[in-house]
Amino acid sequence: MLLPAFACGQSLVMIGGGLDAANDIVYGKIMELAGGIGAKIGIFTIAADSPSSEATKFINRFAAYGANATWIPVTSSSGNANDPAIAAMVAEQAGLFFCGGTRIRVINALKPGGVDTLTMTAIRQLLRNGGVLSGSSAGMATQSSRVVILDGETYDTLAFQNYTLNMGGLQTFEGNFMTDAHCSEYGREGRLIRVLYETRNIPQFGTTKGISIDEDHALVVTNLYNRPIGKVIGLTGGVKIFDVSQMTSRPSSTVDFQGALMSLLTVDDTIDITTGEITIASWKNPLAGTEVYSNASSSNDIFSSLTIGQWRDTANRLIDNKNDQTVTSFSSQRQPAFEVVFDRKQATAYGNSLPNDRRKFVYSFLDVLVDIRGI
Repeated sequence: MLLPAFACGQSLVMIGGGLDAANDIVYGKIMELAGGIGAKIGIFTIAADSPSSEATKFINRFAAYGANATWIPVTSSSGNANDPAIAAMVAEQAGLFFCGGTRIRVINALKPGGVDTLTMTAIRQLLRNGGVLSGSSAGMATQSSRVVILDGETYDTLAFQNYTLNMGGLQTFEGNFMTDAHCSEYGREGRLIRVLYETRNIPQFGTTKGISIDEDHALVVTNLYNRPIGKVIGLTGGVKIFDVSQMTSRPSSTVDFQGALMSLLTVDDTIDITTGEITIASWKNPLAGTEVYSNASSSNDIFSSLTIGQWRDTANRLIDNKNDQTVTSFSSQRQPAFEVVFDRKQATAYGNSLPNDRRKFVYSFLDVLVDIRGI
């Protein structure tokens, strides 16, 4: 089935979770890419604890934005992803949306044992035909072609290597990046760094690069199969890019990592998914020489899942201070405890007020060094 000519983007809208019902920017972008008012949007709720009630919620949300939304009734227990009728439902849509929840449910339902079901084949064809696929939280993270993190929060991951993984997701996002959600909100940045480093050499599924997307934000990847470019949308957080290709590790009972690279992209910044090249939005100005704060500010709960944004906000304060080149923060947990050092000496930073809201200042930066060690 060929989709309408105006829906020709072969696009992926990767949402970091916590998608607010009133987020006009993200819902509006999905609708735009699907063809606008009246577009058919198929809702997948495989990851949810209560798939039918979650389907009702998102059908109503998309309907409020003008969509003709339909539940695609594949669940983790239905075993119907090889039903030709379900695959035909997918083929009728201009766009798809995957909700959040438990990641392994999505993979096991649509790609059991690493083999595409008929429904998964139809999803790929929809994208090839010019449709848009969107996913929030688990619905986003499982689109990856690389290692998928299934569970384990940062402290347990660093202290006890307590996490579980799956070798590859649905593989609709073919970029050489591991993907994760809720990182600023749940303090998952350290988890992503350790998993990247320890799985980087796994054939086919390992990578040294990771994308972490904040809640209520999205990385919109267009031209998916030719020259995929990701653009950040959302106003209150951002998208972090991690690179552990030059990171080293010293012997430790926990971890002793030196030299991970971290960049923060915010609204209108872009990344070339093939090359990794980042372009900062032209309306943002270099911060060097115009920093606001006298000094950086550290955190005593850098992996916090209670105080949102400790990692991101500490890094932002570092790049917008006049005097300090490094800042050391600490975990609130002890036995063992951890310190995290951010170093801006080789970083470049940008910022400005939003063009349509001068009260809101946003930061972007490239190549802050990160060290994590047990103490």
